[in-house]
Amino acid sequence: MYLTLLLLTNASDIELNPGPASKYPCQICARPVTWKQRGLACDDCDQWYHVECMHMSTPVYEALAYSNVPRQCASCGMPQFSTSLFNSFVADTSNTTTGVFISISPTYKKRSLSCEKEDKILTVNFQSARNKREEIHNPIDSSDPDIILGTETWLNSNIHIAKLFPPSYELIRNDRSDGYGGVLIALKKEIIFERLPSTPDANVEAIFIKISLPKKNFLIVGALYRPPSSTPKYMEDLCQSVESLHSHDRNAVIWLGGDLNLPDIDWETQSSSGNQYPMSIKQRFLEMLQNCDLQQMVSFPIRLTNCLDLFLSNRPTLLSKCAALPGISDHDIVLIESSVVSSRNRSVKRKILLWKHANMKDFREDCLAFQQAFTEQFDRSSPVQVMWDNITTTVSHMIEKHVPSKMTSTWFNEP
Repeated sequence: MYLTLLLLTNASDIELNPGPASKYPCQICARPVTWKQRGLACDDCDQWYHVECMHMSTPVYEALAYSNVPRQCASCGMPQFSTSLFNSFVADTSNTTTGVFISISPTYKKRSLSCEKEDKILTVNFQSARNKREEIHNPIDSSDPDIILGTETWLNSNIHIAKLFPPSYELIRNDRSDGYGGVLIALKKEIIFERLPSTPDANVEAIFIKISLPKKNFLIVGALYRPPSSTPKYMEDLCQSVESLHSHDRNAVIWLGGDLNLPDIDWETQSSSGNQYPMSIKQRFLEMLQNCDLQQMVSFPIRLTNCLDLFLSNRPTLLSKCAALPGISDHDIVLIESSVVSSRNRSVKRKILLWKHANMKDFREDCLAFQQAFTEQFDRSSPVQVMWDNITTTVSHMIEKHVPSKMTSTWFNEP
């Protein structure tokens, strides 16, 4: 006992074991910032902060989160004053409250008449998309992607997940029969696309679509997943599918994303090492990349120290950003920004009724006259469909007569 006390007395500062370091720690409380919590990141240093730790009100948070205003923390946004400035006077700051984020004048971009929007992509490992509505909506609301490539959806044909995604997205799925694995592509509904034939082997988890681009060009997009227990034949079938698409249209832009479970590949040297998976699987994948002129764009770890979720492109110059976002599983999300603009269906003009300017006096008089004429013309023995057709036709005519209208602009889906 005496020896223990002596050692503790002469020891240096003692700290509790902090455990594994969080990848996105709050700079105030040091606890991780997740998609289940409200948080903000500094655009300069990429450090995250909990909204609660900053004591930021909800209106201020929403104004920052859903605007084009650059976000800077106090450390990055504080002007660099010389020490002589502070020596010239002393200010009492004991009762001063300073926010973590400072206000910056926003810069507004002039709106393009064509309303063209450059495509943004997310590669997401779900590890079950069931019961993750909030986790799925958070990165979508934050980054507003045009295309989402998903793996490990863990769905089957009996599960409908349309409500898990915003209604502005269309889903294309390829589920595994056992309810695990699985891939999906979610893309904005206005994007013009067609689904391409699947792989020859129905057990290969992949989806390919072709998106129209301006000037009769095309973009081939695919979501891929290779289970860790898959055989070399699985990789062979997957690679043959990609090579077939490339040979069919060599001028097409290709974007492929997903979890290939190939941590043994060194992407800087394009070489394989380690014995976690058979060498033939890794060599075949590298051979396919060379045959299709594809480059792997993710250069940072996605899960722990491993780069598992990949993004492949044959036109890397069209990609302007590749970054990691907090994931909704033990994998980070890969964010890709590009200079590609997909062809989209223009919004159809719709008629809007201007009830505020309606002639309600004449409308009521016509309604009373119609009520009397209807009761004289029909009785309980009259066919229901005939009576309903008479009502809808007459009311539509009265609305057109007494309520002015206008057509919506094609720039917006909603008035």
